[in-house]
Amino acid sequence: MEWLTQIWTELVAMFGGQVWLLLVLSILTITVIIDIVQRYVLRIVHLKLEKAGRVWVDSFVDAARAPVSFFIWVTGLVLALTTTITQFGVYTDIVPFILSFKSTILTLSVGWFAIRLVQRLELHLKTFAREDERLDEVTVEAFAKIIRLLVFIITTLFFLNAFGVSLTGLLAFGGVGGIAIGFAAKDLLSNLFGGLMLYMDKPFTVGEWIRSPDQEIEGTVEQIGWRRTTIRTFDKRPLYIPNGIFA
Repeated sequence: MEWLTQIWTELVAMFGGQVWLLLVLSILTITVIIDIVQRYVLRIVHLKLEKAGRVWVDSFVDAARAPVSFFIWVTGLVLALTTTITQFGVYTDIVPFILSFKSTILTLSVGWFAIRLVQRLELHLKTFAREDERLDEVTVEAFAKIIRLLVFIITTLFFLNAFGVSLTGLLAFGGVGGIAIGFAAKDLLSNLFGGLMLYMDKPFTVGEWIRSPDQEIEGTVEQIGWRRTTIRTFDKRPLYIPNGIFA
């Protein structure tokens, strides 16, 4: 290992004894190298799995590509920034914030990976549903939306907890504030609940013609969202119906 020590000594001398600058450049260089290697490896694995038709396993690999790159780059930049601040002793008041953010990098990366994975699995399941009547596209979409929402909530809670926000206090506030929010957003909640009922009970599906004379609704169902359902009328006009009407 003497040659490594010699190289390091020569590099320090080259930078005029500015060890911190050498460290920052080393961190950024290593970050670039690691990112290039992981991109190459994951791309090769992705292409091989795609060629072999292993779409389910490939979903995990494809979903991981961007989050892994995000984790590598943010970690490298945080280390470089921390090294620079420590050297010059400026903006030291943001160091606690940086350290808190550093602890959330993995959480954000995993959350992003989970959302991307759900999106890809949803796409494959919808393709499978078109060929198998036992699986319904609307049901697949409903479960995918619920899982994405849960992932977002859990990731947000862990993110806030890393910055010192008490989850117990947050949940308690949610219990008290939920009453006021409920009154203020009763229409929104009604539409969300109506959308959930449409996904579960399936009184109609996308592509069906529905008619409700008392509500002046008639047309082909184009999309069933969480808040509203889109219907295409006989004269090709889009009609947006709040899901609360169907609840």
